[in-house]
Amino acid sequence: MPHESVAANKALQEQPIALQQCFTVFTEEEQLANEFVCSACKQSEIMTKRMDFWTLPPILVVQLKRFNGTPVLSKNGKLVQFPIEGLDLAPFTGNPDVGETLYDLVAVLVRSKRPNDSYACHAC
Repeated sequence: MPHESVAANKALQEQPIALQQCFTVFTEEEQLANEFVCSACKQSEIMTKRMDFWTLPPILVVQLKRFNGTPVLSKNGKLVQFPIEGLDLAPFTGNPDVGETLYDLVAVLVRSKRPNDSYACHAC
């Protein structure tokens, strides 16, 4: 019989995630694997990188990565919740003069696999 943590972890994986959480993960600072050695002082430093938005488009199109490639290709079926109105990207920008940061949902396109291995797109 599996340990109780297995069921708890599975339940956590099946819970929906907010689109804002996806942006939070995308813009988190991460440590890079290699150390950097300064050519001037010869000190070794741990390198980090951070992604954020410097400019925002008038119309935002979001494409979700739904597949994990490690160790084998598998689909991430986690439900992503998003606001109908007022998605605010201000916390994810690195430019104080970025301008408008609020977006409203206009459409959703869902690509799904049919039983005969073909794909269908549904828009709403």
